[in-house]
Amino acid sequence: MFSCFKLGSTTSDCSVTTLSLRDRVANWFTRSTNRRILGAAITVGGFSLVVKATSMVKEVAVAYRFGTTDAVDAFWIAFLVPTLFVNTVAASLTSAFTPVFVHTRETQGAVAARRLYLGVTASSLVLVLGLTALLVLLVGALPLPLGATFSIEKVALTKSIFFILLPIVTLNVVITLWSAVLNAEDEFWSVALAPICVPLLSLGAVLLAAKEWGVYALACGTVLGFAAQCMVLGLVVARRGLPLVPRWSGITPELRRVATQYAPTVAGATLTSSSWAIGQAMAALLPTGSVASLNYGSRVVNMMSEIGSLALATALLPHFSVMVAQRDWAAIRHTLRVYMSGIGLLVIPATIALIAASPLIIRLLYQRGAFGSADTAAVARIQSLLLIQVPFVMVGMLFVRLASSLQRNKIVLMGAMITLPLNIVLNLVLMRFLGVGGIALATSLVFVVSCLYLALAVRRGLSLEEGKTALTTPFPAE
Repeated sequence: MFSCFKLGSTTSDCSVTTLSLRDRVANWFTRSTNRRILGAAITVGGFSLVVKATSMVKEVAVAYRFGTTDAVDAFWIAFLVPTLFVNTVAASLTSAFTPVFVHTRETQGAVAARRLYLGVTASSLVLVLGLTALLVLLVGALPLPLGATFSIEKVALTKSIFFILLPIVTLNVVITLWSAVLNAEDEFWSVALAPICVPLLSLGAVLLAAKEWGVYALACGTVLGFAAQCMVLGLVVARRGLPLVPRWSGITPELRRVATQYAPTVAGATLTSSSWAIGQAMAALLPTGSVASLNYGSRVVNMMSEIGSLALATALLPHFSVMVAQRDWAAIRHTLRVYMSGIGLLVIPATIALIAASPLIIRLLYQRGAFGSADTAAVARIQSLLLIQVPFVMVGMLFVRLASSLQRNKIVLMGAMITLPLNIVLNLVLMRFLGVGGIALATSLVFVVSCLYLALAVRRGLSLEEGKTALTTPFPAE
């Protein structure tokens, strides 16, 4: 193994040794389904870490340039509506489309799966363009319902930034579908790395143009970043021989199945995303800087939970879908046990450590320029309260992906219907005592309740599917 370090060894010897080690590692990750999932999760998590680290550098630059001023409040409120649409209309496509795509590919072949992909792309673009036009009309005609701390000038700035950011809704529909197809084909690394375009171009815009353009530089850089991410994924899709231009082939049974799953998924995602939107709106009712503080406090939390839960969810969905198509219920239960144990052993201690280190983390990240020591204390408290949710988010994501693979997305919808009113009540109660920190604590408590509900409901759904298989399986011939 260490022949490369022996006197007289050649470069070819080293390359053979390196190749052999690489092959051994690759073979280890392909010996079982759980190892393949782990390999995919490590790939997605590693590249996501790079993306999130770049995003954190961008956030530091934004904090240095703008602090917690009205401009940052206006940007995050303007970003709220497009983000809500992205998290509902666009992101829901992954859960609705991927299981049907994998099942079609496994049972009918690649041609039928490709036809489904083109049909879903065409119908999704028509839907999102119509919704975007409606959104433009509504926001242009109606006043934004913002709090008393938003002056007329601040409301006008929010509207202007909103119209700049609006193209990211359509871009994200394309990004989501291309990412889902590539992940289903085990192309994980490019999908995980492509989002780095957004923080890189946003950072460049803030550094180069913020003096002259103000917060508009951040908005323009964000849109350019999503456009660049779309272009990168388009190149990867084309390289794998998949068409880029959507084509309508009529309403097929597979397309109907996607639509049937999409309706409860988008409804559930709307309710779930509304929880964060409601928190932002309620923070706008508090003193100036509350919205910005809530967003700064969520950055490390989002980085930790998204790197873990996003990586795991991305890797699990296609593998769970294959297991469901093959009706391998024992493998699904084994995978759940393995990854729930891993979350308990690794994520919970890391979360506790981050809670204890929150003041130091915020001080090192943000305390410079317009971001003072008082901002550090407020944001550190918010971060500590938000960190409570991390293990529950990751466990909940296991069951969300399994529900999608079982094509039981109504479970997710019911969970959102339970947690949304709970979130509103907790926000109203806790913000009276803790201010914006109460909104952070309410968010974490909602994720705890959601995780418990999903675990119970999805396990029941899995048992029902096992029962159906037992009823339809013929007895062996004697």
